[in-house]
Amino acid sequence: MKDIIEIKATHDDIIRIYCDFSNVCNYNCWYCFPESNTGTHPWPDVDVIKENIVTLVNFYNDSDLINKVELHLLGGEPTLWKGLSTFITYVKENCDCAIKILTNGSRTLRWWEKYAQYFEAIHITVHNPQVDLDHMENLITLLTEKNYLFEVKVLMDFKNWDKCVSIVDRLCDYNEDFLLIVEPIHINGKTFYTEEQTKYFSETIRKKPGDAAIKEWMKQPQRKYSVVASDKTEHSINSDSWISLNDLNHFKGWKCNLGINYLYIKYLNYKVYLWLILGRKKRLI
Repeated sequence: MKDIIEIKATHDDIIRIYCDFSNVCNYNCWYCFPESNTGTHPWPDVDVIKENIVTLVNFYNDSDLINKVELHLLGGEPTLWKGLSTFITYVKENCDCAIKILTNGSRTLRWWEKYAQYFEAIHITVHNPQVDLDHMENLITLLTEKNYLFEVKVLMDFKNWDKCVSIVDRLCDYNEDFLLIVEPIHINGKTFYTEEQTKYFSETIRKKPGDAAIKEWMKQPQRKYSVVASDKTEHSINSDSWISLNDLNHFKGWKCNLGINYLYIKYLNYKVYLWLILGRKKRLI
């Protein structure tokens, strides 16, 4: 395949707003993005950020650009934010959007019993250096019994490959049915897997949830893209990782090495930053 010259979204008109409000994290994984866990940017003023996000979501809902807004909470570790419950409650009461969260799942079961209900989907990442597998299995049972929509992704650390594989094997053998995925890690947009390790990703879904959960996942908007190459061939993909695993993700002028367009809010001066976003005319996917 030649170089990529265009990536076109073929999924439904949806805007995904990724909110990276802080880099405070209780983990210190070596492979995380630079400054993603250093704690140098504290959590924002919840009263300021909730108003800004509601304004942004309502802007898109009132436009003819999209038919659904998803709000993805990132970090750092977003569950550490003391203002999280205030934020998500206000957003849900004042605008129409799906709130999803990316988390390491390390908060107590008591915390998850109280707050899991707020999220349309919970995306749990398993990090081999710090994960407590006993706690993770208990959390899986809790979320399964409550019928919450969640997935568990094991980030496959090439420096600790055998340990990651053993984590996947243990979770595969756990007595609950849930969505278990293996995910490659990227360092400055590159992967460093051996040929044998790369083959491991040919089957990214290692365990499937029950029928009811599968139906709920099928209702979720799916990422679908058409990749156009310089030789005029066109390839349909539904995984961001496909681009990076094939070393086709080095895009001039892009900060994100996936090559997928989305709206990303980082820990900055939120009032100024959101004003700049709202002033843009370009359609985002």
